[in-house]
Amino acid sequence: MGDPTGLMLGVDLDCGTIRPVLLNIADAPQRNASASVGIVGDLGAGKSVVEKLLTCSVVDRGGRAIVIDRTPVKEWAGFGRSAAGQRCQVIDAAKAELSIDPLRVFGGRTGAHYALSYLTLQLGVGPMSAAGAVLHHAVEHAAAAPKPSMAHVLEALTALAADDQVPGTRRDAAATMADLVSIVAANPLAAMVFDPDLPPVSLEGDLGADMVVVTTAGLTLPPKEAFGNIDVLRQQSLEALIGRAVLYLIAALARQAAFTRAVASSGIA
Repeated sequence: MGDPTGLMLGVDLDCGTIRPVLLNIADAPQRNASASVGIVGDLGAGKSVVEKLLTCSVVDRGGRAIVIDRTPVKEWAGFGRSAAGQRCQVIDAAKAELSIDPLRVFGGRTGAHYALSYLTLQLGVGPMSAAGAVLHHAVEHAAAAPKPSMAHVLEALTALAADDQVPGTRRDAAATMADLVSIVAANPLAAMVFDPDLPPVSLEGDLGADMVVVTTAGLTLPPKEAFGNIDVLRQQSLEALIGRAVLYLIAALARQAAFTRAVASSGIA
């Protein structure tokens, strides 16, 4: 039971003697094994304690942990500051202090990919629909600008809707998308995506710490049953739909930060 090396997670009492159980998540890919871990237990059994032990073991052994903290009291933020000190960076997703605009953070094809995926998710349109086509055009136009940003996407949609050389159906689709993007961009919760004046998150700076905690307390998410029923999802509040789409971008940032830095190991909790 367990791994040859790693964190001492407990002891095995089912083998005729007391034997330590070691766990080394970071070493799993090198052994062609999955690094995914599921922790199951009753309320108060210590699931969060085990998660924190595993996270510390990754950081202390030279790896990186990126944690998305959805707890209302931001318990992972406090834990990270205590356990990792100056090696921990906390980013509050509900406060517009940094920009997670994918066109500004990633740039190039990667930024355009995440920007289009974010917009189709946020607006609830299919990428292969007429609306998805005009969003693709606007994202490509914004990505090619001297200073790419999601604010330029809205400008591109507005210009497309006003272009008399464009067929009427395409202009109508662009006008509808421009109106919907304007509604989202005007909401304070979306300022992290659409405000071009905020400093962008840096993968090597803000997300370059050994332990990064992104708190999402304050972001509303749709209920679980909404994801199985598109009609219920469409009836959710604007804040809930924005929260879902912003969480997608946070996950994209975590993924890029974890897999673009040459470290001994990376973890996402």
